[in-house]
Amino acid sequence: MIYQHKETENKKGKCMNQLNEFIIYGLWGEKNYKLNFNNNRLIIVGENGSGKTTILRILYYCLSSNWSELNKEDFQQIKITFGKESRKFDKEQLNEIREYALASDNEIFQHMPSSMKDEIFEYKKMFYPSELIEILNNCSFPKRFLEEILSILEELSKKMPEDMKEITEWISNNLKCKIIYMPTYRRTEHVMSKRGEYFGRINRHRNIRRRTQNKFMEISNMGMQDVADAINKNIVSIKDAYNITASRLNLNCFRGILIQDYQNHLELTEESTEPEYIEMVFNGMNYIDMPESELMQVKDTLLEVLEKKDDYQEYDKIVIYFYNMLVERYEQLKDKENKLEHFFHSCNLYLSNKNFIYKPNEFKYAIEVDSNKPERKEIGLEQLSSGEKQIVALFSYLFLSDDDSIMILIDEPELSLSVMWQERILEDITEGENCVALVATTQSPFVYDNSLRTDAHALEEFLILE
Repeated sequence: MIYQHKETENKKGKCMNQLNEFIIYGLWGEKNYKLNFNNNRLIIVGENGSGKTTILRILYYCLSSNWSELNKEDFQQIKITFGKESRKFDKEQLNEIREYALASDNEIFQHMPSSMKDEIFEYKKMFYPSELIEILNNCSFPKRFLEEILSILEELSKKMPEDMKEITEWISNNLKCKIIYMPTYRRTEHVMSKRGEYFGRINRHRNIRRRTQNKFMEISNMGMQDVADAINKNIVSIKDAYNITASRLNLNCFRGILIQDYQNHLELTEESTEPEYIEMVFNGMNYIDMPESELMQVKDTLLEVLEKKDDYQEYDKIVIYFYNMLVERYEQLKDKENKLEHFFHSCNLYLSNKNFIYKPNEFKYAIEVDSNKPERKEIGLEQLSSGEKQIVALFSYLFLSDDDSIMILIDEPELSLSVMWQERILEDITEGENCVALVATTQSPFVYDNSLRTDAHALEEFLILE
């Protein structure tokens, strides 16, 4: 199938409550910043060294309730407003709960299998007891190995100050979405030395990884193997759907003829009788075990029947009935493939002299390098440029993940990107169906020289005197 862009129901803001204000008091001991958001969107413009990256990082740590990392920042107080409700907390409150943050080397985990421990702390170096309780209760590891750990964590959780526990829950209830944080491009192209080992054990504890990533994810920690896994997961899902619907099609067709149900399915939409549409529907039949010669014969027979308009014989009615089922199957599979092909289509807009190619007949994909030669060279994800990897990694989360609500925090998207890419990257992100919020920092005027101009503000505009 060829990717077709279609308007979808707008989900933006469906889950996440309106983030109205984020105030940092006493940043570096002297400055107060009040960020105002327009429809959960904001682009902060500032020069190098202005502090925009620090502010974005603080926002990320706060919204992801990563109190141990936030405690390392230099500020006095933070105030957050969702809708009409606000919460405040001081740096001193973070100091009070610091002793409850647990790292992988804590003695509590000394008897935990190293593979499991490594995976838990892969994306976050410190956890609070309540976070670990949720993760361990939802992992697939035998509970008998975790009983003692869970018991200790339960006791520690009870001792944590109630005020920060309440704020953590309040933020989570208002966000109700996944946060993707994209710091200034550093290591997206770097595959960690333990990547192979990590993915070797991922099948054993897949729930752990999902739980540790369900609220936040740093793209800088993401290698191309993650992207390949996401693509292959979608392709396997498509293949399974084709096999299931092909079997169902044969069964329903046989049943419809036996009970003469075909008499009730003679109506065709105007679109389904268009030559281009018919071609696309029959292309989808390549997955049914039918020789090409027979496939062409069926299509030619259909075209002959359609020319008769309403003067159908019994055989003609069976042909129309069969085609109606093919149309229904095609529409179901198109929705499934559209997700993957949307990803490929969006990535191709940013690739230089190369393209993602989807091969539906083989249930495979490739990256082909443009060439005048009949046989085009194929390359792997690791051979993309650093800027291309940055785009591909981000889009894989936007278009291929199971999350239908994602908040994007991106620091200086212009780095490693050409001017042409800079002008469209944020627009393409916000137009994604599951992007419910966007906060970006930049020093490039090209990044917001588009429909997002009204969301762009100089950092100095947010300075307040209090």
